[in-house]
Amino acid sequence: MNNVIYYLYQSYYVIGLDTDVMFNQQIYDAPTSIATVPKVISKFPSMPTTNILIPDELITMHCFPKGFRLIKDKPPKISRTIIFSLDNIPFNKSSPYNKMYFTAIIFYENLYNYHLLRIKKNKEANTKDALKYQKYYVPKAIVLSSLLPFPRETAKILKGLYGYYAANYDSITIPIEKTIENILYMIPIPPRGNFMFTYSLFGEKIIFGQTAINRLPNSSHDLNIIFGRFKIEVLLKLFKCILLEIPLIFYSENIDMLTTITEGIMSLTYPFRYQYPFISVLPSNMYSLIETANTFVVGINEDIMKKNDQGKNFFERNGLEIEDKTIIVVNIDIDKEQITMLKPTGDIRPCIYL
Repeated sequence: MNNVIYYLYQSYYVIGLDTDVMFNQQIYDAPTSIATVPKVISKFPSMPTTNILIPDELITMHCFPKGFRLIKDKPPKISRTIIFSLDNIPFNKSSPYNKMYFTAIIFYENLYNYHLLRIKKNKEANTKDALKYQKYYVPKAIVLSSLLPFPRETAKILKGLYGYYAANYDSITIPIEKTIENILYMIPIPPRGNFMFTYSLFGEKIIFGQTAINRLPNSSHDLNIIFGRFKIEVLLKLFKCILLEIPLIFYSENIDMLTTITEGIMSLTYPFRYQYPFISVLPSNMYSLIETANTFVVGINEDIMKKNDQGKNFFERNGLEIEDKTIIVVNIDIDKEQITMLKPTGDIRPCIYL
């Protein structure tokens, strides 16, 4: 490791509407009613330079855990920042790293632009119906992967790039992807201690630094949010659940808060390393993990105790059999001590046994 320079950022991904779907008339007939599968439409490097191979589906599922659907009416320019991590990445044997961190910004593009591309490809002359697509928007994401948790710094880079290119779209000749490619080879990992690197982006200085060797490593999230949300006694109970390998589900309708809480609480277990499935926001097509895995820590981006019109809760409407498990469920949204225990008998009651 002495003669090896590790760069902080390893790859980028652009996730959006699949081109096959883009040129399909069906999505233009009913824009908001068609659920599609997001695709990685661009990435760099296209092939891993080491033996790191992360399936594109993992990236898309975490960016859009509830799937990919167009929306109506104008959304905010940047919807949200998503942060997630993947453990046990197969790095080279000589690499000191075994985890990858991902930071993504979600934004929206007008369906009208996609329709114009479709007209051009299909060589259609009739554009009289094109204007009706201006009120529909297509979600899109730009993702940066890094070897260490610098989510706030990475979010500044992504938001700065998007803001600059969106404001100067007509005059810029260099694609945003090319700029991000350059960033991958410009920011080395700062050594631990009093060493810092400064990266300037469009006049804004972004500082990268690590804590000293005799201090706790960098946390991927602001722990003040966690201690403001939970009392110390509750955090100790959750910490005990993790050490005793009790299945743990955090749920919230706020995906940003869900990621912050789950990632932050897991960072409090340092220097222990959790060996079982941990997914800060569990994609909907992976809900079966709750049924099949004996131990896990996951986040669910919906109110799992809320029943639908048929009177079914989250577990029932997803066909999850959990009668043989004791699962601790934590509601992040409402009460500081809203912790519930699901007993093997199907009993649901406040978790007071911890």
